[in-house]
Amino acid sequence: MITVIATRRSVCAGDDCDAPHEKIFTMEDCCDLLSFTKQILQKYPLPTISGGKATWMLYTRQNPIAVIAQQWPEPKIIASDSLLQDEMKSKTTTVYFDYLGQEEI
Repeated sequence: MITVIATRRSVCAGDDCDAPHEKIFTMEDCCDLLSFTKQILQKYPLPTISGGKATWMLYTRQNPIAVIAQQWPEPKIIASDSLLQDEMKSKTTTVYFDYLGQEEI
């Protein structure tokens, strides 16, 4: 098991009232970044926007690992799975979702 501390950027001014949107949860150890990202998204769903094209960058310890877009069927992993091994060793990790607006990356 790994403990995850998740936060995200606000999508609009009205979303700021409960910023930084922190949630702490545990999840199963993972062997690849896609599984890791999908588990996080199950425990920490991202807000959707009207127009349906919200895009997010997922970071762990300031390393970009995935791009998530509301209109995509699954996240796109942009880092090596070796990064995950370091996260699993620590048993606690911090992740941050940066809102990129409606940019298609």
